[in-house]
Amino acid sequence: MDHHIADDFEAQDLEFKRWNFSSLEENINKMIKYAVCMANGSGGSVVFGVADKVRGIDNVLIGIPFDELFYKDHSIRLLVMNILPETPPYTTTNGTATIRQGKECLPYRNNS
Repeated sequence: MDHHIADDFEAQDLEFKRWNFSSLEENINKMIKYAVCMANGSGGSVVFGVADKVRGIDNVLIGIPFDELFYKDHSIRLLVMNILPETPPYTTTNGTATIRQGKECLPYRNNS
């Protein structure tokens, strides 16, 4: 991570997200958004508590206020949300449907 950013490791089935310590609602909405996106795609994992646009492992692992992961001489809290692929379309409560394509969540289009 000293020469790469976490975003370099994101893929169809892996996403890193920073945790907003001041807005639980924003975090919940982000979880729902990515759960829908990944479920409509091929499934995957979203790791919360990782700054995906900075270099240096000490700057990348920012954590969340839950379970602890020990790194060096201190602990870091991360949340890993694993999403199984399902038969689409899944939507958010406001009716928005997205699908994972590569490293992006794009609008879901039903081609049937």
